[in-house]
Amino acid sequence: MINTRLFNCKDEELPVVSKAVAFALKRDFADFAAYSPKFTEVYVTDYENKITVVTDLLEPKSETLAKKIITERYSNTMNNLIDPINRVTGYLNLAKATLNITPASFGFAALRKSILYHDVEGVIANLHIVLANIQTYKAPLAEQGLMTS
Repeated sequence: MINTRLFNCKDEELPVVSKAVAFALKRDFADFAAYSPKFTEVYVTDYENKITVVTDLLEPKSETLAKKIITERYSNTMNNLIDPINRVTGYLNLAKATLNITPASFGFAALRKSILYHDVEGVIANLHIVLANIQTYKAPLAEQGLMTS
C-alpha cells in the first residue's frame, strides 16, 4: 500500500495546522454546514479525534516523559563532572613545573565547553581525551594527590 502525503508541511507541524483548521471549522460551523451536509457535529468530532491520534503518534506522552528523564540524567551527569575536572586541573597546575602542560592542551577547555552547551557527544569525545591524558601522566599527577584506583 502506498501512502500518499496529502499535506505540504513538516510532520511535526501537522497537528498545529490541523488544530487551527479545527478551530476555524468550529468557529464557522454554521457556514460549513450551510455549504454541505457533509459538515456535521460527527464530522468535527471525527476530525478532532484524528488530530489526537496524529499528535499522539508524533509526540507520545510516554516518549516525552522518557526524553525528559534522559535529558535530566545526562545533564546531571555532565554537571557532576565539574568537580572532578576542577580537582584534576588543580593537580595539573601543581605538576606544572614537571609537566609543562596547560589545562586547555590537556583537554579541559573543550570538555568544559561541551558541558556548558550540553553537547553529550562532545563531552564523551573530550572526556576520552582527558582520560587518556590522565592515564599518560598518571605518575606526576599522583605525586600531586590524584587518586588513580
